Amino acid sequence: GGEPWPWEPAQRSAAAVLLERCLETGAVSQESLDLTSRRAPCFAKFSEMEEMVNMEAEINEIKLKTEMMQLENETADITHHFYLGKKCEILQDLNRHLEAILKEKRALRKRLIKHRCQESLPIDATFHKCIVELLTEAVTFIENFESHLQSVRSIPEIPNMMSNMVSSERTEPAVFSSMKNAMLFSCLGYFYVLVD
Repeated sequence: GGEPWPWEPAQRSAAAVLLERCLETGAVSQESLDLTSRRAPCFAKFSEMEEMVNMEAEINEIKLKTEMMQLENETADITHHFYLGKKCEILQDLNRHLEAILKEKRALRKRLIKHRCQESLPIDATFHKCIVELLTEAVTFIENFESHLQSVRSIPEIPNMMSNMVSSERTEPAVFSSMKNAMLFSCLGYFYVLVD
């Protein structure tokens, strides 16, 4: 009953007892025992590698945050609400301007396609009589337009014609007077139309 149980904490192992006796006899020194009691080098390396991996993960996380901040800084004019609002306003103004141009173009195209001669002119009833007279004179003028043009074209030749008439008056006075009267009447008619 006096021997302790082997699983009690006070009980020392046989290896510990043996090492203690070796120390007492001087077969083993304390330094050599301390060297052997250090942690195995593979476990020490493992913990160092784990620390390095953790540090690399932290560095990568910091780098990622830095890159994200740099990207936000570079794209601030694209993604920021203030700049987006400004760009949206500019695009809306441009869109309104283009819509106005297209409407104007459509209206102009309609006006060009429309036949103007089929439209009635808004003229007061008091001027209807004057318009009828004016249209009659316009029709007459258009009918005689070619002869008026010929008269105008012949104006530069009048001095030559007059000199020819003067020379022919001496030879044939009756023919000269009739030609002279015809020319005068045609010129006077033209000038009357212009002045009137």
